[in-house]
Amino acid sequence: MFRLCYIIVCIAFPLSFLSCSSANLQISDCEINQETNFFVTEEIKKSEIDNLSGKRLAELKTRLIVQINTSLTSKSQLIQSVEGEISQEQFLVTTTAESFGDLTNPKVSFCQKGKVRLVTLSVDKEKFLNKIRLTILDKIEVTENLMLSFKESYNEKKYSFNKEKLEEFENEIIEIESLNSILISNPRLFKDEYKTQKVIEVKSMFNELSKLVDSFDREIMEIDELIVQKNYKSAYQKISSLSNFYDSNSNIGKQISAQKSKIKDLIKKSWSANYKMFHKHVVEGKFNYARENINWLWMLTINDSLYSEYKKIKGTYIKELVKFETNRLMGGKTKKSEITFGIDVYNFDGATNFTLDRSIPVLSFGLAHNFSVNPRIGVIAKFKHNTNSNIGFEEMDRDFNNPFNEICGGILVGPLEINFGKVLNYDFTSLEAKYSIFRGDKKGLKNYIQLHVGFNYLYSVNIAKLNQFSVSTGLNYNFRFNRKLDKQEKKYIASLHKF
Repeated sequence: MFRLCYIIVCIAFPLSFLSCSSANLQISDCEINQETNFFVTEEIKKSEIDNLSGKRLAELKTRLIVQINTSLTSKSQLIQSVEGEISQEQFLVTTTAESFGDLTNPKVSFCQKGKVRLVTLSVDKEKFLNKIRLTILDKIEVTENLMLSFKESYNEKKYSFNKEKLEEFENEIIEIESLNSILISNPRLFKDEYKTQKVIEVKSMFNELSKLVDSFDREIMEIDELIVQKNYKSAYQKISSLSNFYDSNSNIGKQISAQKSKIKDLIKKSWSANYKMFHKHVVEGKFNYARENINWLWMLTINDSLYSEYKKIKGTYIKELVKFETNRLMGGKTKKSEITFGIDVYNFDGATNFTLDRSIPVLSFGLAHNFSVNPRIGVIAKFKHNTNSNIGFEEMDRDFNNPFNEICGGILVGPLEINFGKVLNYDFTSLEAKYSIFRGDKKGLKNYIQLHVGFNYLYSVNIAKLNQFSVSTGLNYNFRFNRKLDKQEKKYIASLHKF
């Protein structure tokens, strides 16, 4: 059984070429036959003649490998590493496998054209590729002998051992085909029908062993069992692998094709059902069930398209789960900050002689933060607007009759609020104390209404006769906000991203 895989096998080609270094430079030394050689040429300094550094040589060898790599096949890629003064360069052929050729000792030539000094690294194409040819023949012979020995001692009961050996043979075949592809790309140099026929023969021998080890009937029974277990992904993978060994037009090939189509239909139906149930469970907040649906979808990702869709669904699940769990945890959290809107009525005849004719409405806006909600302990900042317009009809006798504003800050302790402030329009400071006679939700969860009574004292440092005392009653509406997760809860929410 063939598997599309990548096997890395290092095959050394120690090509020893004489270094044509010479202090007597010849122009003809720069002429390299492009038809028979792989080569690179680079300008050098006079001091580098016959004295290339290890690093410079490594760079040149890397360029040579790139040139060879490009010349051999369009499906090649370079793998290179340089350690100190040691250069290790390899070319990789990406057909059905990976094969490497090692370049060790290229020919090094120095020459001069006019005032330009050059160095050329080259290898003979035919010698280089011939090494590959000999390697292929050696590997074919060894692999054939090993497969013959295996066939003679074959025991069908040693199923695991047989599968392991078959995989080893498969790797060898992949290496052979990969190396052979290099020579196929150079038919001008290699028209070796014997070699080509041997590659075909060793591959045919491997196919026969595959059929022997992987009995068709046994494979079909295993696939049927996987279908019964609803393990459609594994069943599809096995039937796809099995199809590589049989002609699609043969009876067995047609049977495999029909089974494959059946599995694809089952996957399609299962995907649709789990997709619908996933969204239903998410809407209902049943994320444990939704997770099971996702796990089922993962077991159905037989191609890139389904895998891409699976990733989107998984992303939706994580997003909705984080949102759901965050809201759940926040639902029991107190809101520690408040925005307050209030209206107070200040009476300037004192608490014992309260009259509307001597009462002034005051509007306020504030921002409070509670360090503790129950009991309430916090701070507050407020802006107040004194209208200075009495509610009644009696003219008030005050030394300042224009509306004025205040800014103040204070503390909150249980039902008590104490503020100290500054009058913006006049040279006055203020002291205010309030006591809540009714406060709505005390748990810190909802917005609430607050009724309070208190007193206010306006005083001037410079003009004591203008100092005023008043009592008040008022109504506030408070908007609560600012709920936070603790450290442990944040850690839990972060863990939900790790599906």
